[in-house]
Amino acid sequence: MTSKVHAYTSITTNYLPKARVLAESIKGVDPSVMFHLVLSDELPDGFELEHEPFDTIIFADSLPIENFNSWVF
Repeated sequence: MTSKVHAYTSITTNYLPKARVLAESIKGVDPSVMFHLVLSDELPDGFELEHEPFDTIIFADSLPIENFNSWVF
């Protein structure tokens, strides 16, 4: 059985360039790592996941967190 490593970062859109560098760095060391981007706001216009170093985008408000608005605040 093989185990897959998952990594993520949680950001607002203004940190997208830094998140890209992080994902590219991690994948540069181990391309098999699944990198997830957790985003707390909207994707910018023109964002295309297939051209990004991220494997998935997870919107923070879709996470099963009780009292999400209070938690985020």
